[in-house]
Amino acid sequence: MKRYVMTALMATTMWPLGVVAQQSSDTDRLLKIIEAQNARIEALENRLKGLEGKLSASSSGSSSSGSSSGASIPGVTTAPVQASALAASPQPSSSSASGQPPVQTTWKGAPEFTSADGAWSFKPRGKIQIDAVASRSREAGVDYESGTEVRRIRLGMQGRIARDFLYVAELEFADKKVGYEDLYLEYVGWKNFAIRVGHHEAPVSLEDETSDNDVPFMERSPYNELTLGRSIGVAIAANGDFWSVKTGVFGEPEQTQQPGLDEGWRVSARATVAPLHDAGRVLHAGVSAYRTDLSNGNAAFRVRARPDNHLITPLMDTGSAAAKDITFVGAELAAVWGPFTAQTEWGRQTVDYQLLPKSDFWGGYGQVAWVITGELRPYSVAKGNFGRIQPRHSLNDGGYGAFELALRYSHLDLNDGAISGGVQDLWTLGLTWYPTPYVRLLANWSRFDIRDGFTVMPLGSPDHKGDVFGIRAQVDW
Repeated sequence: MKRYVMTALMATTMWPLGVVAQQSSDTDRLLKIIEAQNARIEALENRLKGLEGKLSASSSGSSSSGSSSGASIPGVTTAPVQASALAASPQPSSSSASGQPPVQTTWKGAPEFTSADGAWSFKPRGKIQIDAVASRSREAGVDYESGTEVRRIRLGMQGRIARDFLYVAELEFADKKVGYEDLYLEYVGWKNFAIRVGHHEAPVSLEDETSDNDVPFMERSPYNELTLGRSIGVAIAANGDFWSVKTGVFGEPEQTQQPGLDEGWRVSARATVAPLHDAGRVLHAGVSAYRTDLSNGNAAFRVRARPDNHLITPLMDTGSAAAKDITFVGAELAAVWGPFTAQTEWGRQTVDYQLLPKSDFWGGYGQVAWVITGELRPYSVAKGNFGRIQPRHSLNDGGYGAFELALRYSHLDLNDGAISGGVQDLWTLGLTWYPTPYVRLLANWSRFDIRDGFTVMPLGSPDHKGDVFGIRAQVDW
């Protein structure tokens, strides 16, 4: 019995010693692993220091000799950098891995991509305008349209080529058809002088030269129907400290071109002065004129106008008649004082008909606008026109955007000689909200009074009275 007890005591005593011996062996093994890892880390640190030294030497050599060569790491392409750049934020390099210059990107309603030297650029451009209209007749037995429409969808691009050339190419997708709007190349290599070739507006009228993105109403005034719009041509523009001149030779307006006949031509010019053109203080005056010879002196010419809304049938209409030539003269005056703008234009279009007496058509408008939130309407001396309102505090920045209230009176007289296209007086009140620089929401109310339109009698009546209420959502880039 004593022997069994002694054996048990000895076993109990030796078991902890065996555990201790086993733990000592595991500790030795761990220490050896840690020592091996320390040795590897030290080797890697030494290698990294050597690479840093090579890169630093390469960068110094590039700075002194102008060479772009440097040390290389297998599988990695590097550009010359300063030694401190390894511990700093990456800086733009003078060249990319492919040898092409880097591209800078800025935001202007859409991304604009520009080469580092500024010689090349590309930017998508376009606009979408969607309208809803309700009308009310004040003339017994006559009803006017109400509804919705996509007023404009334009998609295109613009940019710079080889520093001295600007380009614009823009397609129009509204009215369930595809066409083209601005499509031109412009040379700007000379100071204060430019040459433009392609499809673009002839220089006529302050309102016509201001983008429909930026006019304070949903539509330009009916007076604008006398300007004839775009066609293919070449124009030159020059400007000084307070003046601008633009003139050009164009093909015949598209609306008068006749299949099977030689195309006519048009000469147009506009001159402006702005003796006062500080921020928030502008005094502008201008004159414009054009002459158009129509296809073989035998093109059908027609003037039509709507009451400040594109959805409604044209209620002024001269009808189509063969004409030999058209001339126009117009004058314009505008002033800006802080958030207030006043603007007026008046002009006369003379149509020399083939078989009818020569007729003079008159038109004009006067308008005032107040930017309630205090923003200033920008003005360009070189172009002689106004730009967009830029809200100081955009909706996406926690502000309310900009608000503008505007009132316009328009007059158009298409009655002369054998033509009775109608005489119109039109008042338009508009409120525009600019929540961001590239979005506008517009609400317009117009009251029209049209009389003596006997040539065509639109909707079966020579006289038309009514009201039109329209809203528009617009985004452009």
